[in-house]
Amino acid sequence: ESLPNSIDPEFFPLRAGAPAGNEITFIGTTHVDANRDGLIYFMEEIFPLIERRVPDLTLKIVGGSPPPEIVAYGRRPNVEVTGYVKDVRDYMARAKVLVVPLRSGGGTRLKILEGLSYGVPTVSTSIGAEGLALKDGEQILLGDTPQRFADQVVRLLGDAALQERLRLAGRVAAEEGYSWRAVGQQLQRYLDTAFKSRHDSGQPGGLVLNRTK
Repeated sequence: ESLPNSIDPEFFPLRAGAPAGNEITFIGTTHVDANRDGLIYFMEEIFPLIERRVPDLTLKIVGGSPPPEIVAYGRRPNVEVTGYVKDVRDYMARAKVLVVPLRSGGGTRLKILEGLSYGVPTVSTSIGAEGLALKDGEQILLGDTPQRFADQVVRLLGDAALQERLRLAGRVAAEEGYSWRAVGQQLQRYLDTAFKSRHDSGQPGGLVLNRTK
């Protein structure tokens, strides 16, 4: 058996509603190959499609140690490359959409879980959300081509009801499936089952304490 990654939903509390403006955010260390590739893909093939349809669009690229090719994107008037930040929640609070345009790699998907816990509607590739029990259109929006990804972002930016639905459903998914409490309870069930199985088969099990006076 394996356990999913987990987050602290109290550190990422559900925010109230959507912020003003059309700010989207990418969070990840872009010196990592998968993140760098995904962001370059987003900037070169997806972002221009969104810009044409959302004139007041802004993008924050958040994450430590960005390489020169990523820093260069910050020369655009509507893009900021922050580098390392002390608290990503400051940027999540202003983001109307979190984008996860990954095309490769394993990773932990913690940024998706943190964003959902915080109530940030998220658009991802299927690979970006791989391994998470999330359904397209229910807790997250997925797009596996540049056009589809752009369409999902534009749709989300312009639909307050969809933003609210994803905000609430994403929080429930993060809290009920990936919180420290939920995963701890799952671990306890695994341990109880394993102990009972060993006990029923007559194998020694449990914790033996050496008590001395």
